[in-house]
Amino acid sequence: MKSRLSSNALWAELVLTILTLLALNACTPTTDGDGAAPTLMPPTAPADVSAGDVCVDKNTGASLSYQAAVEIAQGSECLMEGGQLQETNLCNEDTGTWWIDLDLETPNCNPACVVDLTSRTAEINWRCMGALPPQGTEEPATPAGELSAVAWYGHIVSAPAGSGFDDYLVVLPDGTAEIGLTGADAEIEAQIAALRDQEPPNNHAHFWGALTCDSNDYGGCQLVVSRLRPDGPGPFFDPDPIAGWVGIIFSGPPGLQVDDYFVLLGDLNPWYGIWSADPAISDQLEELRDTSTIIRVWGELLAGVMDGNGAQVQVSRYEIVAESEDAAPPAPEWPVADDGMETYLNEDYWYQLRVPPTATITESGAISFPAEELPEGVTADDYLAQLQDQYGGKLCVHIEYGLGYMYISAPPNTGFRYVPCGLTGLGAGETVEKTIEVTIAGQAYTAQGFEWIGNMAPCLPPRETLDCHSEMMRIVLDDGTQIEYGSMHKPPATFADYLAKGKATLLQILASYEPTPARPY
Repeated sequence: MKSRLSSNALWAELVLTILTLLALNACTPTTDGDGAAPTLMPPTAPADVSAGDVCVDKNTGASLSYQAAVEIAQGSECLMEGGQLQETNLCNEDTGTWWIDLDLETPNCNPACVVDLTSRTAEINWRCMGALPPQGTEEPATPAGELSAVAWYGHIVSAPAGSGFDDYLVVLPDGTAEIGLTGADAEIEAQIAALRDQEPPNNHAHFWGALTCDSNDYGGCQLVVSRLRPDGPGPFFDPDPIAGWVGIIFSGPPGLQVDDYFVLLGDLNPWYGIWSADPAISDQLEELRDTSTIIRVWGELLAGVMDGNGAQVQVSRYEIVAESEDAAPPAPEWPVADDGMETYLNEDYWYQLRVPPTATITESGAISFPAEELPEGVTADDYLAQLQDQYGGKLCVHIEYGLGYMYISAPPNTGFRYVPCGLTGLGAGETVEKTIEVTIAGQAYTAQGFEWIGNMAPCLPPRETLDCHSEMMRIVLDDGTQIEYGSMHKPPATFADYLAKGKATLLQILASYEPTPARPY
């Protein structure tokens, strides 16, 4: 009986397979290069399908489970090109769509199957960013077809009189592109007109849309803008997903916030800041700067942040495409210019460093001393006055800028002997030890410290605000000077905000530290 049931089950499964193949072959198949119909295979669903995942359109309230989206995708044009659905997926509540990555080989494109929550239809979005130019070509090929613009940064200028056009977009940095543009609707067209010929800093914005060349517009190309975000407070869009963008990393220009740029390779080369929350990936990306190494990155893009061209590629993973490639553009030659920093000089202990003009600097002299140090026959007040006269008022220098701080303690104050000059305690929580190699006055040092993550109220459940997650690092120079830097307790800013916006400036201040020849001790 058991054997007979097994045979029936096998027969039923065979019949089901035959019916499935017949149904598939009833469709009109595409043909390969020699005209023969390719073999059709049943579509494979992603391994992580979960019926419990539901996407809801913010605007209409329409909802659709991920399982249902997969079923719609499997019966749509998305699989007509021979691709397969991947596990990577995203719910975009703003546009009311499920995005499911497709395994479909297309040069420098990262296609996704986009399922509309309301219409219950699906189509391919190719997400092409241009192709790498052939080796040995000096000029990029003319853009063909349609390119997606994702947070391109620039400003709008009136077209020359007699050109027949209203305006054009200057994509930054200068020299990237000058292209015609139009709004996808009347509202966006009005926003474009409002930005035209504005004076800095009110003229810059990020642009999203589709670029088509061989068009009757300025420069032969037209960007149909689907949305834009002027510089300044709000609106802040949800991050754009990044899947396999190809580019190269360059060091940034002299400045306070931008230490490197990610340049997309292709017909156009927009620039973005780049960063990773994973310390290991962050270190590896830093090592790739200016090496002509072409990489492919995954993650998300944030616009309206303090980074290169006002946007930041946040990398969750990457892979190396080529160690060196003729297609890689040369490193930019940044003009030598004032970095906007000011020189601070400590005349008591003869060192100097460069700080932002908006930084707050506090100097302190001796305010106490160890009891055993008090000489016989001298009052405490008199001895403290002697110390203040001997060591001056700059034993400790405290610098605050943005979300970060720095303490510089002179050698006589070793162990905070005469004045506190750094953090003296932490709340209950976990400390994760860390080290980083830094260069000060041309010499390599190892900064040692930790991240602190609070595990008591109000930090439960775990919060990422700076009062619950912080960093402290210390370096002791050869002459005994101790330098400490880290994040300030400034909620509602988060630890990620400090890493993205404040830490680079602290390291720049640290790198500028320079002892002067004369020393009074």
